Amino acid sequence: MNTYKKILYLFNNTVDYDVVVHNCKKAGIDAIITNDFVFAEKEFQEAMRVNSIPVVYNFPVFCDTGYLDRNPQSYSITATGKRATGTEWLHFVCPSDSAFMEYQQNNLISILKTYNPETLTLDFIRFYVFWEMVSPDTQPVAIEDGCYCDRCLVNFEATTGVHIKEKSKKWIYTNIRKEWAAWKTHHIEKTVDMLTQIIRDYNPDIEIGIKTVPWKESDFDNAISHVVGQDVARLARYVDFIAPMTYSHMVKQPPQWIDEVVQEVSEKSGKRVFPGVQLAQTYRDEPVQSDELNAMISYAAQKPAAGVLIFHYDTLVDNTHRFERIKNAGK
Repeated sequence: MNTYKKILYLFNNTVDYDVVVHNCKKAGIDAIITNDFVFAEKEFQEAMRVNSIPVVYNFPVFCDTGYLDRNPQSYSITATGKRATGTEWLHFVCPSDSAFMEYQQNNLISILKTYNPETLTLDFIRFYVFWEMVSPDTQPVAIEDGCYCDRCLVNFEATTGVHIKEKSKKWIYTNIRKEWAAWKTHHIEKTVDMLTQIIRDYNPDIEIGIKTVPWKESDFDNAISHVVGQDVARLARYVDFIAPMTYSHMVKQPPQWIDEVVQEVSEKSGKRVFPGVQLAQTYRDEPVQSDELNAMISYAAQKPAAGVLIFHYDTLVDNTHRFERIKNAGK
């Protein structure tokens, strides 16, 4: 029996959900992954329930534009001293902001009580970096990341006992990169522990996944730790599956890179891995060619991948030729 799962992102709440169901069946989609503004639609819930299409609730932890509009003092601060706003949708909260974490805990409890999802993914559960725009040839010290606000710097010194002599990324990267990485990864692990405990306490049967930045340990001097703050091996103990966002075209990597990331994440975590595949170009002018898309889908279906997260519905229906490619994935 084929257990490879194809999960499709749906961000558009202006679509006809009966048409969504039809297109999902046409493309062999096994589940939808979405967020609050779609999940809250009664018509969406009913269409998915009647047609037995599972829904994954995507919970964005530190990316919250609405909260930051009301509480601008909570912004993550980048290495250049700017607010962490990579693009119009990417506004990052400081991970050391205790008031925000209290807000998010209550927010998560409300979501669980309102929707009681079968599956929930923790997204943006990391420190700030606009990784989608980081090219493979970028020097590690040139990656603009966060957070360098006073909250984080004081937290780091108090936790580690290490003094930051110069408030600059270059000094931190050159002199205390390992300590900085250890502090970041520990901080994110504590957050994952706290949030997953809330979920397990509410309903131990909810499947929990975590979205990760698709960087290997060898990339950018192990920037997955000292920039992102994600240690897959440690985070794996709290979740059921891991979803590295392997959008190869977006980050200027060849399709086989998807399998390389999956292999490393699988080995480090021992958990099911769901890589991501993009159907059309994003943040690049060059389109995703037909043979490239075929190769991306093929590599995302290589073992040990347990399935694929497909980005996204609007780009699926934009090109009817993509239906057959997705339907045959994993066969």
